[in-house]
Amino acid sequence: MAQTFKVGHLPSITWNRLHLNEASVETALSGNLPGSRYLSLPQGASVRTLSFAQALAELEKTAPVQEQEKYVAGKAPVYHPQKFGTGLGADYEQAMQDAGVPVEWIEIGPAEQEQTITCRMTLQDGESASCAQILHVGENAQVTALYVSESAEDAAGVLALSVRAVLEKGASLKLALVQLLGSGFTALSDVGLSAADGAGAELIQMELGADRSYVGVQPELIGKEASFDSAMGYLANGEQRLDINYNAVQRGRQTRCAMTFDGVLGDRAQKVFRGTIDFRNGSSGSKGEEQENVLLLSNDVENRTMPVILCEEEDVEGSHGATIGRLDEQVLFYLATRGIDAAEAQKMMVRARLGAVARRIPDEAARHRAQDYIDRKVNCDTCVRAADCPQAWNEKGSTGEKS
Repeated sequence: MAQTFKVGHLPSITWNRLHLNEASVETALSGNLPGSRYLSLPQGASVRTLSFAQALAELEKTAPVQEQEKYVAGKAPVYHPQKFGTGLGADYEQAMQDAGVPVEWIEIGPAEQEQTITCRMTLQDGESASCAQILHVGENAQVTALYVSESAEDAAGVLALSVRAVLEKGASLKLALVQLLGSGFTALSDVGLSAADGAGAELIQMELGADRSYVGVQPELIGKEASFDSAMGYLANGEQRLDINYNAVQRGRQTRCAMTFDGVLGDRAQKVFRGTIDFRNGSSGSKGEEQENVLLLSNDVENRTMPVILCEEEDVEGSHGATIGRLDEQVLFYLATRGIDAAEAQKMMVRARLGAVARRIPDEAARHRAQDYIDRKVNCDTCVRAADCPQAWNEKGSTGEKS
């Protein structure tokens, strides 16, 4: 049975009439793992399956305390009801728990070389599935974790993903999330990170498919000199809807956060982006920056961007910005003088913008899949939505095929 819940809460609310404070999702979550899933863990890693409630209780014992917000200048604390914060928030957490989603708790100890986790999920038409994992990365360990979700181009269904990571002192995590689902899917992706002293996380995220996508990321930089770097690429056209909420909470001294977002919107696509840098009391000497660049390919797209900086500390540096617009006329004129028409120039720009993010995916097969997906969408000139074009897909094969 479908249920309605709120996700992607803006930490500091704005005018309700803007419809930016949160998103409403109406869907039915399932406690089933994807029917076709490939999971590879590094040698020496251990995994145990817990209920959602058991996993949350274990997190409270394992992860550093995420203290609630202070009252600043007479304003009420910002939104943070979770013990371990995530980007989609408490309602999504409760919905996963109510659906009986099992949680895989993965313990990764130190090793002399980088360790890799791979989770590839291929969903069938009509399938509803969930995947929830908690990564406990030991002191000074280096881990790369890759999550790829895909289906046939015209498939419909629901995929709910939850990834949380606890990074101990000096640990590093490179996390890559690649979403290539079919045109009828609802995709939910929730990330929460906790970083101790000197720990660092890098996130590469690509949202290219699905009809409705809800993305939430919340890194908590708790220890001194903890860091978070992220690069996100997204492409939406046709009637696609995309809701993004990144909330970087900097609690420790001399922490660092840098987030970039590169997106392309065409046809009648709609996108909401909330990007927050939150300097908490005690984060002196910290730096945070975020930048979004959006390319608009149609007069009918709807783009709403809300960059936010919150501050409880004085000795910090924060910056944010957004560049939103169409292709530069001077660039188009220059390319035209070289025999490249406007349509081909547009394709070049889209490939260049999203390809820069795709090249950072730490897996060759996933990197090629993402780049092929982008090419199929930008090469389809006659369709409202590239995923609806059988010819474009038949030329290079369905995303459901194995590489």
